[in-house]
Amino acid sequence: MFNTLAPTHGIAHGAMSIAMRPTTSNVFMPAEQKKTTKVEEKAVLKEIIRDRIHTPGARNIIAIAESKTGLSNGKPKISEDRFSMSDFIKSQEESKPKPTLHSPKLGFGLRAGQEINLAARKADAAKLRAIAVLKRSKAEPSLGRKGMKRQNDEQAQTGTAPKQSKLISLENEIDLDKLLERKSIHENEANKAHALAAQKHLDLLEQKEKVESFVTECMSVKNVKVVSCKKCDYIAQKQSDMCKNEGHTVTYTTAEKRFFKCGSCKKRTVVFALLPTKPCKHCNAKEWTRVAMKDERVVKLENEQLMVRGEERKFVNS
Repeated sequence: MFNTLAPTHGIAHGAMSIAMRPTTSNVFMPAEQKKTTKVEEKAVLKEIIRDRIHTPGARNIIAIAESKTGLSNGKPKISEDRFSMSDFIKSQEESKPKPTLHSPKLGFGLRAGQEINLAARKADAAKLRAIAVLKRSKAEPSLGRKGMKRQNDEQAQTGTAPKQSKLISLENEIDLDKLLERKSIHENEANKAHALAAQKHLDLLEQKEKVESFVTECMSVKNVKVVSCKKCDYIAQKQSDMCKNEGHTVTYTTAEKRFFKCGSCKKRTVVFALLPTKPCKHCNAKEWTRVAMKDERVVKLENEQLMVRGEERKFVNS
């Protein structure tokens, strides 16, 4: 190979010549190439056409070759290798291996000379069971009794049927003690639910008891907002309607609320002073006793309850 570039200046010319020179790895010399003849090329072409004769291109090539060779006896020369698409499909179907017909097989994995037992296994098993039952019936005569249905039919025909007890036998009776002793698998969950409900009830009672104890111990309430009217001469937590309608001048102050009880009629009253200055509204008594906000609740037992007429007994001496 010759360098096609013209020589230029010094080093640049050397670099360009090195860059453009092809390598020997991708260059085939004429001496290295294999020489093929026309006969070989035609043979290869015929093989390709024969393998692909069903394609339109191969059929066109065959037609052109036949037209060049000319006609014989006024009819076109038909090549032996040329045939239609239907013939090709038929030949393909014939060339396919025919599927073998299904034939019955005795089994898989059998060897030559091995015997096969064709007897019914169920029948043999039934015979063996019957033989075992007969042997047992000979050994134990109680097993050979007639069935209950057949015995009942025979007794009904003869009319000598024994009386049957209406009571259930003890063997079939259900053991109630065992049933009562049985526990549910959800017993733990039920116990937890009952415990939570009981705890809630006890907490509620405890809160009520705390409030009740506070009320029974509280003797006075401090810093209570009160209204006082000098014209009506009263001190209360709320102004009266008559005082409002007449437009009296009132003063708002804070006082200590105290609780008193009448000594004669046991009625209670509230006072915003040190002692009550007015008599009791019910009995006009002036005997007042300092008490708590609420009396202590006293639970009386059945034997402590007073009965004026004694114990009531119905239909006595009747």
